[in-house]
Amino acid sequence: MSYMKLVSNVSTEWRSLRAQTNYPTVPHILGASGESSRLLAGNHAKAALDAFYVYSSDVIVNGALQARANDKWWLVYEANGTAIPSTTPKWIAEIHKGQRYLNATQVDDDDPPPPPPPAKTVTGIVIDNPAKVTISYSDGSVQTFP
Repeated sequence: MSYMKLVSNVSTEWRSLRAQTNYPTVPHILGASGESSRLLAGNHAKAALDAFYVYSSDVIVNGALQARANDKWWLVYEANGTAIPSTTPKWIAEIHKGQRYLNATQVDDDDPPPPPPPAKTVTGIVIDNPAKVTISYSDGSVQTFP
């Protein structure tokens, strides 16, 4: 499954994950929900390729600029290696108030799994007596059957 890998654009800085509310628009960027958790420095978040919101115009609330046109927020399903439940959605800003906070890279994870390790081949069989058999393998392992 392909996804967007979201990483802080400053490797030593964390980024806030915001809880979703519907005021003044989704994703919510103000008020009591505020920062609900963090994308830790050096970690990454994952989002579906189409799970983002771009503000079409500036958002001004109570006379204060809260978002600029073209700000981009991602709805993440995993952060810091931990799944985020769909019942508590989290948003993270790639661009907020015109400033870039994340680098976003598409990851195509549709590669087939790696091939299995090569099978062992038998390199020798020793029968000491009818009750004991020793088998040697190409990887150096040995099995003995009483």
